[in-house]
Amino acid sequence: MSHRILLPSFRLRHFISRAGHVAPLALGLSCVSLVALHAQDAGSSGSSGASSGSGSGAGSGPGASGTGAATGTSPKAGAVSTGAPAASTTVNTGLGPGSGFTPGIGSASSILPATGFGGSLGGLSSLRDFVNTPVSRARTRAVEVNGSIGVQAGYNDNVLGASDSGTGAGRRQGSFETRVSPTLVVSAEGRRVQLNLSYAPVIYYYPQVDSQSRIDQFLNATATAEIISQLLYLDVRAFTTQTSNSSAYGPVSSNVLNRQDRQQVTNLSLNPYLVRGFGTTGSARISYRLDNTNTTSQSTGSVSSFNALSNGHTITQSEDASFTTGEDFGRFQHTVAVGASQFNGSATRAGHRNQATYDIAFAYNRFVTLTGRAGYQDILYNGTTSNGVVTSLPYKLQEPTGSVGFKLTPNQDSSLALSYGHVDGGESIQLDATYKPTARIALYANSSSGVTTDAQQVQSFVSSSQVNAAGVTIDPRTGAPVQFSNPSANASTANQVYRLTRTSLTAAYLLTRDTFNVSLIREERSNPGGAVLIRSQNSTSTYGTVSWQHDLSPNTNTNLTATYGVQETQVSSVQPSSSNPTMSVTGSLTRNFTEKLSGTANYTFFRRDSSLATQRITVNEFLLGLVQRF
Repeated sequence: MSHRILLPSFRLRHFISRAGHVAPLALGLSCVSLVALHAQDAGSSGSSGASSGSGSGAGSGPGASGTGAATGTSPKAGAVSTGAPAASTTVNTGLGPGSGFTPGIGSASSILPATGFGGSLGGLSSLRDFVNTPVSRARTRAVEVNGSIGVQAGYNDNVLGASDSGTGAGRRQGSFETRVSPTLVVSAEGRRVQLNLSYAPVIYYYPQVDSQSRIDQFLNATATAEIISQLLYLDVRAFTTQTSNSSAYGPVSSNVLNRQDRQQVTNLSLNPYLVRGFGTTGSARISYRLDNTNTTSQSTGSVSSFNALSNGHTITQSEDASFTTGEDFGRFQHTVAVGASQFNGSATRAGHRNQATYDIAFAYNRFVTLTGRAGYQDILYNGTTSNGVVTSLPYKLQEPTGSVGFKLTPNQDSSLALSYGHVDGGESIQLDATYKPTARIALYANSSSGVTTDAQQVQSFVSSSQVNAAGVTIDPRTGAPVQFSNPSANASTANQVYRLTRTSLTAAYLLTRDTFNVSLIREERSNPGGAVLIRSQNSTSTYGTVSWQHDLSPNTNTNLTATYGVQETQVSSVQPSSSNPTMSVTGSLTRNFTEKLSGTANYTFFRRDSSLATQRITVNEFLLGLVQRF
């Protein structure tokens, strides 16, 4: 891994970590995994056979990093690759070095997949490496530990994120700032255990406004163990991030305006599953998943109430079973699946989601696969009350579902899967695309639609994304980096059910010394119909990001990132919609003094307007610092 990838600069830290609170379960499993690795012959190769991971098909997923290799069916003479997991006499667990295993990607309790690429690549100094090759890289040893610590000092002229016209406790207050950013990336791989962990807490200290000093936690860890050879596996994940209650910097940013605006999201999951191959006939999978999601929000009221907390938790249990046919069926692949999820807790409504699906894929040729799905859904979210008053009616749905689509694989680094159908009570377009027409151009697109809640979005993201050996969170279906999308929750809407349609587009263009990136993300949230009486918030947010990275010399590079977005919210039919335009600009300069020591200079400007002209917020922040890598 290039040492530059660990630079915890203002933008890079937020992009690369997407991580959080060090949960005892995650750290305990990490220690057990590392001990187990040393007890094994870590240099041995993985099990033989066809991959059982759920990668994105022929050549579209990363390989040796353990994040999902190309899983297209290896064709016999005259056969055609279907771009789906293959069936073989023995099923490959992929836990050996370079095997390209994708740990159990569960269905969680929401139809929506991971966010997809919806943010800026501006701070990722290794973007050239990513575009020219997938995120995968050769592993040099069984256990790799990389770390760094950055110390920055400077000034923030509006630590409270107060209105420019604020008075009293809500007036603007500036302060000197000290920021400490340690980073730890651990990657371990043996015959039976695989671990990837990225931990990057950030410590903020404001001597003039000490009430705003804080520690933000960012952790993303996944560990997979083969319990019984070729049969039973265990996948454990821990995830924590900080988000903005007001979606201040946009839906995919972990930046917050102040301590009151902060929401910490933590998810722990346990997923044992069975995988069994039946020769060339097919393979079966049975899975159980337990998710525990917690959110802690600090009051968004006056600055004097920053200790007021709003806590919520959601427990979700999911059971899934599926069978996928193999080479005996030639160009056709059939998958029959049943799934059930039960959820309860204060951060979501009690209820369930049960569904059965039948999928068929026909490989027209090596580049085009036609797909179709038919199924049935049974969804229930119970109603809610507050002080004896009904605030939300139950949401019930029992109906057939279906879709048709196709998948294209124009080259080994590109894939496009598109489908259209009826799901979750509405029409839906599902899109996952990665296209690299040349070594200098990379395009990403993702779109999904369905009924969900904030807590289920967290669980869906954790279950369908993955940390790779470099510490970057990716979508294993496409290999593209992904970012957790801000649920924009608050105490009044955290347990509401809504229909979410999310679309993200990103383009990257590389030159010898320059990297350009443009991205666009749009989210639409609406009442799914009859589920809410009051506090129904229909909202639309659109954010665009442009970034430019330039290498001044082999040891010096600059980065400029600008984001602009608008979030419009319709609180009720009798109240006008509110609009909150947001703009941020970040510039950074990094100078490598030695192989492991760098200097940084960062400037950030932020502006947020509301429907009331008196509520404009502007922030200027300047930081100088050093980064030592280990």
